[in-house]
Amino acid sequence: MEKLEDTLSEMLEDLQPVKVGSIYYMKNNGVVNEELQIYSPERKIGKVLDPKPFFERHLAGTQIEQLADEIIDFYLKEEPEEISHIWKNIRNYETVKSRIFLRVVNYNDNQMLLSLCPHIPVVDLALTFRIEISDVNDSLLSMTVDQNIFKNWAIDFETLKKDAMKNTMRKFPADIISVFQFLNSFLDDFERDDLEDVHENFFAITNKRKINGATAVFYPGVLKALAEKIGSDLYLMPSSIHEMMVVPCDDCEDVSLLKCAVHDANETVVSKEERLSGSVYRYSRADDQLNIVV
Repeated sequence: MEKLEDTLSEMLEDLQPVKVGSIYYMKNNGVVNEELQIYSPERKIGKVLDPKPFFERHLAGTQIEQLADEIIDFYLKEEPEEISHIWKNIRNYETVKSRIFLRVVNYNDNQMLLSLCPHIPVVDLALTFRIEISDVNDSLLSMTVDQNIFKNWAIDFETLKKDAMKNTMRKFPADIISVFQFLNSFLDDFERDDLEDVHENFFAITNKRKINGATAVFYPGVLKALAEKIGSDLYLMPSSIHEMMVVPCDDCEDVSLLKCAVHDANETVVSKEERLSGSVYRYSRADDQLNIVV
């Protein structure tokens, strides 16, 4: 990083005055990424990029100077007008209103992040607010709404919640599918033979894009409609930030087995950044509430 920063600073010195350096970006569950930033104080614009792919190419033999050339080309390339408009008007609520959406994260594992941004506590989780910057070719770029941006918008919290939920449900429609169907899309023919034992009332709640799909659990009416259709209260197991698995309470005699399944998935399959929770939840039809069971 130091060599790349020095090389970029030297090569950009004659083009325009810029600052090149590392910034640290906090991601989900306390995961921190070091990223490369090139910023022009005069133009008040900058770009940030992940250095990992460049580092891997350098290890494979690509010279620092060639990598720096590519990064400079990226920096000098004009952003699409729509993206530039969003960045320049990020503090104007009417400009970004339709781009705000919700994402669910673990409450305890994101204490520092949550202390800096508005959020909605739900059980041992929290719904955070994000702004879509661009969404091209299934590549979603977004940023967290922090307290400074929220204060600049000069709106009340209920308005933010209402608009964000409406946008989230529109942009990421809920998708409830059988676990057989859900897993079938990821497995090869040999592994699909193991799906024959999957219970027919074992479901996955996600969204149509399978991105941050666990948030769909908190869409109004989603759990109630599923519980009424099945005719049973529901146990929910957070397999990742992208989906929750659901099994009817009437079909589960030992909830501790579900707890073990969640724990095993978190320890062996799900990356730290994509973990949601180690809890098992129960949805009650009688009071339309979601609570932690174990």
